[in-house]
Amino acid sequence: MKTLHLPSSFKARIANTFGDKGKAWLETLPDLILECESRFHLKMYSHIPNLSFNYVAEAIQKNGAKIIVKLCVPSKEVENEINALQLLQSNEIVKLLDFDSAQGILLLENLSPGKMLSTLNDDTKATAIVANIIKQIGKPISNEHSFPTTLEWFARLEKPLELPTGFSISLIDKAKHIAKELHQDMGDKVLLHGDLHHFNILSQKESWVAIDPKGVVGEREYEVGAFLRNPIPNIATTMNTKKIVARRVDQLREHLNFDKQKISAWSFAQAILAAVWCVDSKSDDWKLFLICSGA
Repeated sequence: MKTLHLPSSFKARIANTFGDKGKAWLETLPDLILECESRFHLKMYSHIPNLSFNYVAEAIQKNGAKIIVKLCVPSKEVENEINALQLLQSNEIVKLLDFDSAQGILLLENLSPGKMLSTLNDDTKATAIVANIIKQIGKPISNEHSFPTTLEWFARLEKPLELPTGFSISLIDKAKHIAKELHQDMGDKVLLHGDLHHFNILSQKESWVAIDPKGVVGEREYEVGAFLRNPIPNIATTMNTKKIVARRVDQLREHLNFDKQKISAWSFAQAILAAVWCVDSKSDDWKLFLICSGA
């Protein structure tokens, strides 16, 4: 068995998010890495810094080409990501080279040493980059699809909640009301990235490329929400949150010809939903998202 030195924060996040299934996956991860190396004829290097919910490492193939290997706890969400990468394929989204959805294995083009959009100090330029990606990757989709919908995502707010002190139930009620109205007044439904923010956009030579799509079906205005509440924690701690969010909303409306009220409404409701997901995974980031919802 290969010896792995995993950050304690990563192991805790996997355990908190996936429970016993996640703990079992962590135990078998060394063997999974060895299987990937043998099966796909490659050599994996150490994992990237700041692992989040997946094990990600650079690898070199037998022909000398460098790629990225992403190992995930197998789930429906992983299947959605694989399908989204295939359907959203364009110059603005990372290329999927091979995969095994049952084992949670994705082989991706190597964007290293691409910088995250979060490293760009010019927020106006960063907003323009996101607007361009949104223009390019949203794809019309038929009613016969296997992806979750934004309506299904917001169903989480209808289930039992154990909110920490400082997280008012009135915010949940407001988000539910707004989401209900938005879903009743939806425009054309498209396949969206679903988590398009500063840490999921990397530079590639002279362009910028999106990674880690969730794959969710909704209207186009929904896509801007994740960007407006990022980069965390800076957007809620060291930046003028209200001023930055207001400027971004105006710029996105102008670039994308989106309804300004829908941009703000979706983004508020999403920030509350994201905060609930943080509570679910025992992350204190819910406090940051509440600040964004206020802005």
